[in-house]
Amino acid sequence: MTIALRHFEPIPRVLATANFVLLRISTKARRVVALIIAVTVVVAARGTWSPCGLSMLSTVTPLAERSRGHSFARTAGWFVLGAVLGGTALGAAMATFAWALHYVGVQTSARLVVLALAALYAAAADARISFFRVPGIPRQVDERWVDRYRPWVYGLGYGAQVGTGVATYVMTAGVYLVIVCAALSANPAVALFLGAVFGLTRGLCIFVGAGITNPDRLRSVHDLLDRASPGSLATCVLAELAVWVTAVGIAFGAAGAGAAVVIALPVVVVAWSRVHADRSAEVVV
Repeated sequence: MTIALRHFEPIPRVLATANFVLLRISTKARRVVALIIAVTVVVAARGTWSPCGLSMLSTVTPLAERSRGHSFARTAGWFVLGAVLGGTALGAAMATFAWALHYVGVQTSARLVVLALAALYAAAADARISFFRVPGIPRQVDERWVDRYRPWVYGLGYGAQVGTGVATYVMTAGVYLVIVCAALSANPAVALFLGAVFGLTRGLCIFVGAGITNPDRLRSVHDLLDRASPGSLATCVLAELAVWVTAVGIAFGAAGAGAAVVIALPVVVVAWSRVHADRSAEVVV
C-alpha cells in the first residue's frame, strides 16, 4: 500500500496549483474559473458511464486483480497517475490555444459570448434535442493488455487514455465545453490546470469499484451505475446551463442573466423528460 500511495503524489500538487492559479486572477474571473472547475469535475465523472469506463470497473477491480495475482491498490494508483498525465497532456494542448487567444488579444466580451453559446449548445446536445450533436468517438481501450503486460503498464496506459477525455468514448458534450472553456480563458495556467483536474477526476473514478471483491458486488455496482446514468447526464446539462447563465450574466448584466434563465428552462424540461423516460424504460425492462 505504501508503494501505491506514492502514485497519488499528483493530488496535492494539483491542489497547490489550484491555489496558485486562482490567486493570480481577478475576483470575477476567479468565480467563473471556480464554476468551470466544478463543471470539469461533473463532466469527467460522467465518463464513468462510458463503455470504456464501465469496462474499467470490471477489468481493474479488487476481484479481477486478485485473480491475476496483482494488487488493486497498486494498479489503481498507476491508473490515477496515468489519468493525470493524460489530462495534463489535454491541458497542454488547450493551453496552446489559450496562449494564442491571449497573444491575439481577443476581447473578454467576445470570449464570453462564444463561451455562452458553446455552453447552451452542449446542454442542448446532452438533452438530446434534435439537430444538436457532437462527436461520440466510439473507441474502446484494449482489454487484452491485462493479459499481455505488467500491472503498471496497463494501469498507466488505461489511465492515460481515459484521462485525455477524447481518446475513448465521449459521453457528454461537456467534454468539448471544457476544452472550449480552457481555450477561451486565454490563460495557459488555467487551461493546464483544468486538464489536470479532468484527468485526476477520471482517474479517481476507478475507486467506484474498490468494493468489488466478489461477483455479487460486481453486479450490484453495475446495477447501481445503470440506475444512476440518466441522472448523471442530467447533472451535466444543469452544469452546462450554469455556465450559459453565468457567461451571459457577466457579459450583459442581470437582465441578460434573467433572459438566459428563461431560455434555459425548456432545455431543463426536455432533459428532465429524458431522465424520466429512461428510468421508466429501465423499470419496464
